[in-house]
Amino acid sequence: MAHQRLLAGLTAFQSREAVFACATIVRVAGSSYRRPGARLLIGADGSSAGELSAGCLERELVRTAEFRLQGRSAALVSFDSTADEGDPAWGAGFGCNGVVDVLLEQSTSEGARAALGLLRDCVERQRRAGLITVFASNTAELPAGSRLIVREGGALELAGAGGFGGFEPVLAELAKRQLVLRKNDVVVLEHEGRRLDLLSEWLEPPPRLFIGGTAPDAVPLATFAKALGWSVVVWSFQARPEIRERFFGVAELLVGSADELRLALDQSARPLAVVMSHDFPADTQLLQAFLCSKAEYIGVLGPRRRTEQLVLSARTSLGELAVRRRLHAPIGLDLGAETSEEVALAAVAEMQAVLTRSTAARLSERAGAIHEPHDFDDSVAASAE
Repeated sequence: MAHQRLLAGLTAFQSREAVFACATIVRVAGSSYRRPGARLLIGADGSSAGELSAGCLERELVRTAEFRLQGRSAALVSFDSTADEGDPAWGAGFGCNGVVDVLLEQSTSEGARAALGLLRDCVERQRRAGLITVFASNTAELPAGSRLIVREGGALELAGAGGFGGFEPVLAELAKRQLVLRKNDVVVLEHEGRRLDLLSEWLEPPPRLFIGGTAPDAVPLATFAKALGWSVVVWSFQARPEIRERFFGVAELLVGSADELRLALDQSARPLAVVMSHDFPADTQLLQAFLCSKAEYIGVLGPRRRTEQLVLSARTSLGELAVRRRLHAPIGLDLGAETSEEVALAAVAEMQAVLTRSTAARLSERAGAIHEPHDFDDSVAASAE
C-alpha cells in the first residue's frame, strides 16, 4: 500500500542524482510495527522516504547507514527490542518487543536497483510479480542482496548473482509456489553445507478506487483512499470546472460514458468501485458497468431498498450469487457513521477488510497474534537436499 509514497521518494532521490541506501525488513521474530517487505530509502543528507517502524528504526538507520555500508554493497542489521528495560543490549529502546532484521543496501548495487525497478514497474504498469531476496548467505554465487524476480507468466530473472549455486531446482520450485500462494514468506534453504536465508515477496500495485460521483461527499472518500496510498479515479459525465477544482490533487478525473469507465476499470490490476452519483439513472448505468467488470468490491451509497431497485434496473445478466458476493450495500462497516467523513471512513475500512480478507473484528477480542506466522512448506526445502 505504501509503494507509491516510496516511489515518490525514489524519484526525488534519482532526480537530483543523490546517493542513497535502501533498507528492507527481511525477518521478524515477535512483535513489529511493520512486517517483512517494508522499505525505507535513506539519503546521505539524512533525508528518507518510506517506513519501517513508528520512527525508532528510522532514526538509528539514518544515523548509521553510511558507516554500516562502508566498503560493502549490503549488510544485515538486527534490532532486538526484547531485552529488559535498562539492559544495554543492542536495540534497547525500540518499543515493539521483537527482533527485526533489516537488509541495508547501496542504491548502486544490482540487486537493489532490480528490486526498486520492479516496484516501480508493478505500480506504473499495474503488474504483479514475485521477488525473492537473499539476505544472508554463505554461497559465493548468491551473496546477500541477490534477487530472483518471478514474472506472472513464470519467467525467472537473476540480479546481483553469479549463478544459482546449486539451488536452481529449489528456487524454481519456490518461484512456482509464489505464483500460486501470492504471499510473503521467510525461507531458509540448505544444500551440501550451503545456506541461504530468503525473503519471498508477492508484489502488487496499490488498489485503484473508482468513484462514480462527484458530489462533495465523494471528496473525503477520495482523500482517505489517497492517504492509504491507493490511486483514485473520479468519474463524471461532464468536466465542469468546479469538479476539477474539487478533486484537484486528490483524484484523477475521468469523463466519458459508463462503458469507458468499465474499460478503464478492467485495465487496472486491483480495482474497487463505488456508486454514489445521487442520481438514479446515472447510478443504474454505473452499477451495470461495475457488475460487468472485474471489480472485486462494489459499494453502493444509500439504503438497501434503493440498491435493490438499482440492481433490477441494471438488468444485469449475472447470477444473483455473483452479484451479492461483490456487492456491498449499504456501503461500509457499522461505525455509527453520520457525516460524509464518517461514512467515508466506514467505507474505506470495509474495502481494506475485503482486500485483505479480514473479518474487521476488534483486535482486542482476537485470540492469538495479530499477524499469522508465515510457515515455509518443508517439501520445498527438502528438494534442496
